[in-house]
Amino acid sequence: MIRKILLFVLFFMGSTAFCTAGEKRPDFDFSSPELTDQYEQAVPNPEQVRWVLLVPNKTAHKQVHHELDQQGDAWLKEKKMIVMVDISGMPSLITKFIALPKMRNYRYKIYLDRDEHWVSHWAQELSVVEIVDGHPGKVQTIHNFAQLRSLVD
Repeated sequence: MIRKILLFVLFFMGSTAFCTAGEKRPDFDFSSPELTDQYEQAVPNPEQVRWVLLVPNKTAHKQVHHELDQQGDAWLKEKKMIVMVDISGMPSLITKFIALPKMRNYRYKIYLDRDEHWVSHWAQELSVVEIVDGHPGKVQTIHNFAQLRSLVD
């Protein structure tokens, strides 16, 4: 199933290039009190995060939800990956009463970028960010989502 998703994304999205010359983007601050999952929990062991799957919108989330729900949180932990979703454009009442209750039924954790601190700086489409080993939050490389399987396997 993930191969189908990867082929779909590769075919329709192509490669990504987000940085322009001289552009400075913030590192990820996994210890930020603003970065919590759908249960209002902070990122556990931020120094162990190696990959960040950036999901900038609902359309992108629909592309990966089924596979992530099948794999579950254990797979993400094994791969040292977190999923970060930009919900900054979602009205707070919708977030509180509709989206969060629905997200709590997922079999994996989603870290919520509520104020456009991170996802919007790094991705306009589904992407995977590689974090420098030994430097929590320091971005090493940004990859096209289609490369996910080869990167983490």
